[in-house]
Amino acid sequence: MNFIERLDITMKKRPWLASLILAAIAIYPQLVSIVMEWKMYSEYGKPFQYFAITPVRFLLFFAAALACLLVNFRTLKTKSLWNYAKWDFLICLAVIPLFYILVKGLKLHVFQFSMIYFEALMLWIFVVGLSYMDTLLESQRKTEKENEQLQMESMKSRYAALLNQINPHFFFNSLNGLSSLVRKKDENATLQYIEDISDIFRYTLQNEPLDLVPMESEVDFAKQYVNVLKTRYAHKLTCTVDVKGDSAEDRLPVLTMLPLLENITTHNIIDSEHPMEISIRTTEDGFLEVSNLSYPKPNPPKTGGTGLKNLSSRFQILSGKEIEIKDDGHTFTVRLPIIKE
Repeated sequence: MNFIERLDITMKKRPWLASLILAAIAIYPQLVSIVMEWKMYSEYGKPFQYFAITPVRFLLFFAAALACLLVNFRTLKTKSLWNYAKWDFLICLAVIPLFYILVKGLKLHVFQFSMIYFEALMLWIFVVGLSYMDTLLESQRKTEKENEQLQMESMKSRYAALLNQINPHFFFNSLNGLSSLVRKKDENATLQYIEDISDIFRYTLQNEPLDLVPMESEVDFAKQYVNVLKTRYAHKLTCTVDVKGDSAEDRLPVLTMLPLLENITTHNIIDSEHPMEISIRTTEDGFLEVSNLSYPKPNPPKTGGTGLKNLSSRFQILSGKEIEIKDDGHTFTVRLPIIKE
């Protein structure tokens, strides 16, 4: 938070403190001319009048600044430069006759009475400028909040579209794998396969698109998903998992692994001549690295990289971090920054 933002908060929450600062700025010429003023009052025979007049000026400008801030932030309904300038001018202008009345009533002598006009003008400029600055900052914050809300709504829509696209596709492919197991009459493998599919669907449906989940949950989901893929591809696909640490603070956006695993099967040939190897591991620099051998299909579907773009956007919104993608022609790697809760 910079100085301007702190001052803006102070003006709203502690207007009396901001008024003290503004009053000091307004009578700054009076404060810096203390030597000259003391000399003039000494020659006049009343040197201590300086110490009586200065507090009077300060208190008047403090009251004026406080009145301006209270009017600007608690009374005015329309926050415009004209409204601030109009009402603040009347309040600052009132300082001049009040100062004259107090000086006469206390029987004080004032050298350079015209300085009060300059000081009132200075206070008016500062209080109008700072109040209008608050309006601009408020507008900026509102715009940023609306943009963030639009980003989140867009992310939710894309997340829903992703699920709508993947669930039917995955469901029909899973049924094909299930039918092959039924034909083989492998009861244990069939039951395990059904359990894995159930857990996968439950996991995809029970979380919100902007949830952060334990990294362990995403890794377990990946293992179940790979088990289903192994059955679909008749064990022409293998996966090694080397995830170190069990910190409860390590988080990933929910369903981070889904588009990565889907991309592997979508864009690559997987058969006896092209056995797929997948690696999931943590790195010392705080990344979860998902890599696979690259066997590009001759005519891959035109997805435009939507899955990775959506994933990158989600990481950016939830953590401010970017995913890293490496492709050397032999191995395709995606590095995911592990988020600390």
